Amino acid sequence: MKRFLLSTLFFILFLGCDNLNLGKDSGQKPIIDRIFADRTTILVSDTATIYVEARDLNEESLDYIWTALDGGTFVTINGLDLIRWKPPLTPGFYTIRCRVNNESKESATKELDIQVSNVTNPIVQILSPANDDFIPSSNGTVAIHARVANVTSGLVDSMKCFVDNSSIGKVTNNGDATFDWAVTGLNGVKSIKVQAWTRALIPNTTTTDSTKISVSIEGTVSKRRP
Repeated sequence: MKRFLLSTLFFILFLGCDNLNLGKDSGQKPIIDRIFADRTTILVSDTATIYVEARDLNEESLDYIWTALDGGTFVTINGLDLIRWKPPLTPGFYTIRCRVNNESKESATKELDIQVSNVTNPIVQILSPANDDFIPSSNGTVAIHARVANVTSGLVDSMKCFVDNSSIGKVTNNGDATFDWAVTGLNGVKSIKVQAWTRALIPNTTTTDSTKISVSIEGTVSKRRP
């Protein structure tokens, strides 16, 4: 009879301990193994997906709270172990924080920095004529061929050509252009400048670059009649 009573008592105590979670080391913080993103450098028009890997030693369920410390917006539901983030329209470094909570109200945090960049500045090249070329004015017209080397034509807003600071032509929505320059009657050294503007990914802003060359125009010398 005593054995039965003792066994029953131990069984009741065991159930009580289990219900009170005394058999577990409660009150421990979750462990965040790592936080990472599919890309840590993005353009202002892109999004980044950030992941967190966390665990709880007591196998408690976890809740995830994401915060964009420097701005931007989350475009997926908060509370999961991953989040998709859209940056602000200003290039720079942005910090994303994840706080992981368990059922015991303990938490751990980890942060990740993401770099946000604007569109690359254009690089303008004058393909012809070449720098220091000699051009007879008798040619009448010279074709100035220029292009934007490192940006797709779809991002080019406009290109403009100047000779001695006077505009001789403009093209839009094209990164490869030819400008006709009338040289009849000209003489001496002339400065050719081509400038391009590209559409930045920030609305209502552009980036620009220009390049210059110098050419010499040889005037036509007429012979006097004897």
